[in-house]
Amino acid sequence: VFPQLVELGQGATCALRVAARGFDDSEGVCHDPYDMCAQREDYLAVLRWVEKQPWCSGHIILHGLSWAGTAALRVASSERCPASVRAVCIYAGNDDLYDGDVFFQGGVPLTSAYSWGMQFMLYMMRPPTTPADSDAWLARADALREDLAAKYIGLNNANAAYWAEHSLRDRYSKLRCPVLCASGHFGGYTDAVVRLVQGVKHVSVRGLIGPWTHQYPHLSTSGPAGDWVAEVHAWIQAANAPQVQRNELLTYVMDQAAEGPGIPSSIPGHWVQVRSTGVSSASDSSMQVSTPISMELVGPVAVEASPRELCGGAGGEWFSWGMGDDFASDQSRDDLLATCIEEEPLTAAVTLVGRPTFRASLLGKDFEGLLAARLLDVAPDGASRRLSWGVSAVRAGDEICVVPLRFIAVSVPAGHRLRLALSLDYFPMFFPTPHARAADRVLQLADTSLQLEACEVAPRDLPAPASNAAAASAALRRLRRPRQTFTTSPLFFQSVHDDGAVEVETKEGPVRVTTRTETSLEADECTHEVKMSVWGRTAVSGTKAGTLRATCVRGELQTHVAEPGRFGSSGDVPAATLTLTVDLHEDGHLLRRRVFRSTVPSLLPVGPQHAAGSLAE
Repeated sequence: VFPQLVELGQGATCALRVAARGFDDSEGVCHDPYDMCAQREDYLAVLRWVEKQPWCSGHIILHGLSWAGTAALRVASSERCPASVRAVCIYAGNDDLYDGDVFFQGGVPLTSAYSWGMQFMLYMMRPPTTPADSDAWLARADALREDLAAKYIGLNNANAAYWAEHSLRDRYSKLRCPVLCASGHFGGYTDAVVRLVQGVKHVSVRGLIGPWTHQYPHLSTSGPAGDWVAEVHAWIQAANAPQVQRNELLTYVMDQAAEGPGIPSSIPGHWVQVRSTGVSSASDSSMQVSTPISMELVGPVAVEASPRELCGGAGGEWFSWGMGDDFASDQSRDDLLATCIEEEPLTAAVTLVGRPTFRASLLGKDFEGLLAARLLDVAPDGASRRLSWGVSAVRAGDEICVVPLRFIAVSVPAGHRLRLALSLDYFPMFFPTPHARAADRVLQLADTSLQLEACEVAPRDLPAPASNAAAASAALRRLRRPRQTFTTSPLFFQSVHDDGAVEVETKEGPVRVTTRTETSLEADECTHEVKMSVWGRTAVSGTKAGTLRATCVRGELQTHVAEPGRFGSSGDVPAATLTLTVDLHEDGHLLRRRVFRSTVPSLLPVGPQHAAGSLAE
């Protein structure tokens, strides 16, 4: 059904797509897609079946995008992973579900922790494409145990067994085969690529970070495109040859930071191989050195929350699907709502490669909330482009705040300024902290610094694909292209995500599949309490004749301020109350309704944060 299978299954390679338990036309029930223990057992069973097939050579490659890539990493690190698994090829996969995914960052809950959980509920309850599976569809609804969105947003603990069990981070030594991992600058998971290249020492890792969205490099709407199919086939050949452990990281250095809200289809720049942090004494004529950053301010800095507006409206989405105006746009308005530290204009162009890190001492001990740090490129005309950003929780009693910013590979022209912007909100990407108390409206800092080490880079070429179009599939025909639209104001955000419409060939004839979700957030002007709602509908119908089956999910989340103005930190007031309704319809008739009501005690983190890492450790 999927066009990319046609492309990957070339020559002597056979490509299979396996639907996870409890999704689409597969059997069984999925209680939690991120419960990798249950998913792993199914995955291993499939691998054992493939090994026994007469067309299998005994060499298996695990391949996946996003969630499927994350699952592939966990299976490849299992002690029971078959020896026939020779390599892993993933795009936008993740090694750290807690601090590197759509749920939390720096201990701060993303609003996508809720919307993504709702999205998974919708996918799990998607109607089957065959009428005979109607009973299984109803059984899945009956088997629902909990509101997954409420579960994820309530698991705010870096040391929670849930996140540790289902993540690869801190257990890299268990990987059993070489890994090809890639992500896009706009695809959300660049830091995971860097961590894998840094952390895996016993098998080879090739990391690619390109000018792409959360879609495969040859299908990304931003580019230049990359030849993902060629990369995968080259990795398959390398995996079948004698191995010498070698890690490498290739990244696309953009000539200037891309700016939205639209999608830049072709971004000028060049590819480099990143050798290491620091500068070696060995002479190599191909080597260049990226520019370090050291922005320091010894005196006190006061970061104050705006009483009426929230900073972050120009931040775009946590990652971009490339289907609409979800890129970060001009940052000037957000800069007015932040405390900014600015350097003198650059006398020459600079190239920045790596992960910047912000550090500061906390002068007050009572502040509780978040601190967002943005590194910006400010043009002579005042236009402000975001280079990198990060968010970290600040808890009462903390003495130091460390904010790791996202990996960057970008040039800044001469005459431009580097600006560091600090704010106590980054909405709508993150839930705002209620600032009912005066103590939570101002954060006093000292010894603030933003550092980025120099690193060695060497020019490299990465061939473009022969064609940027996906291979045709006789089993799938797109009837309407996906599209995403946004409405943003200082205290309000709404997105409409239309997956389009596709026609799928089944044994009973063609069926049409459509999916649409709408998300809205509104923050109270005074308390910054948030009301968030997510509505989704997915439908399957015969294109010539037959029934129309549809699943609708509706979720409501309301955050609350408890005295003395913190998220559920006093009395019996929870941080948030949540309601989920799941409806199953057939030809307009309601077949099932499930309703879940939940509370989250606190949206603030407990447990230590992950320390910031340099590009290579």
